[in-house]
Amino acid sequence: LHERQVSEKVASMHKSLEEATREATRLRAENQALKMSTSLGRKGRSKVPRVGDSVISHHIRSNFYNAKIVRFNAEDRTFEVAWDDGDTTATVQPYERVCLDTPPSPGTVAVGSMVIFPARKYQFQGQTGLQLYKEGRVMDMRKEGQSITYIVALIEAPGGDGVKERLGPARPCTLNELRVCANIFDLLQEDAATHAGDQAANEGSSTECDV
Repeated sequence: LHERQVSEKVASMHKSLEEATREATRLRAENQALKMSTSLGRKGRSKVPRVGDSVISHHIRSNFYNAKIVRFNAEDRTFEVAWDDGDTTATVQPYERVCLDTPPSPGTVAVGSMVIFPARKYQFQGQTGLQLYKEGRVMDMRKEGQSITYIVALIEAPGGDGVKERLGPARPCTLNELRVCANIFDLLQEDAATHAGDQAANEGSSTECDV
């Protein structure tokens, strides 16, 4: 009888230790997710679009248009979009050419930043007053009272492979007119935050098994 009581007590202690370890793991995962979400909160929402988000996306050549995210393909890091004007061509675009349709946070745009800006209105299938966007480079920032005007030059030809970027005419823009696409660091940060959140949820919902 004494041996059985000892065995039951040891088993109970072992189970309590497993529960404590599981709870500590869950709390660590939740803390990691909280740190990442807090970091994103200080900087503003992540620049990475999600399904259903309104975006400004590359189409063909140097043109960008309003659209909504339909799905994300993690294998090749592309977005499928649905164009607001009803066009059905060129609906799959790389993540770095798709911007959330929200202004960037103050302080995140500087001289040299690549941005998307409104270029002109266009018509499509009887629709008028639609907005066409272009890619540009911030060349100067001019403070006027409490506001800042961004001088953005049109990127006529991208650089790379020894070819210098060619810039065209510049125009003034407000921060509210500008959009900034996500880069690989934003995408990795979003993946890490999502993974941490999923891990915390899984740890919190795990069930005990009899051993």
